[in-house]
Amino acid sequence: MASVLWAAPMFALWLALTDNTQPLDMLVGAGCSLLAGAAAEATGVLGRIGFRPRPRWVLRTLKVPWWIARDSVLVLAALFTGREGRFVTVPFRSRGGEPRDVARRTIAYAAGSAGPNTYAIGGSREHDVLVVHQLVPSDVITPAEVVREP
Repeated sequence: MASVLWAAPMFALWLALTDNTQPLDMLVGAGCSLLAGAAAEATGVLGRIGFRPRPRWVLRTLKVPWWIARDSVLVLAALFTGREGRFVTVPFRSRGGEPRDVARRTIAYAAGSAGPNTYAIGGSREHDVLVVHQLVPSDVITPAEVVREP
């Protein structure tokens, strides 16, 4: 049952990305989503990977469409202003192998890099920082913001 719970959002993402509703393609997409869901569940059962995000992190990911729109405007405007990109390091708890730590890194890297302006490159476990590239310099570092603690 848990595999289906994993597979449903994966299939929805696949459908959104491919925009393909051909019956055979839908069947293949559903099958691949079920396999991916089973693999995700198996890793959890075997204790290999745990994923326990805070609810507020998941709620913040609902802003992803806004981040994409905002960043798209910034990047398109930069075509006319000739701004140069930059690398930024921001404080970010990169250490830990607990399920909460894995969720923090995963959400920051994936959801935080959804917009075209900001991309999380990686973190330093020794220094607890996150390295981010921005095409247009901005004070908003989305990957760090999405998982920030109050």
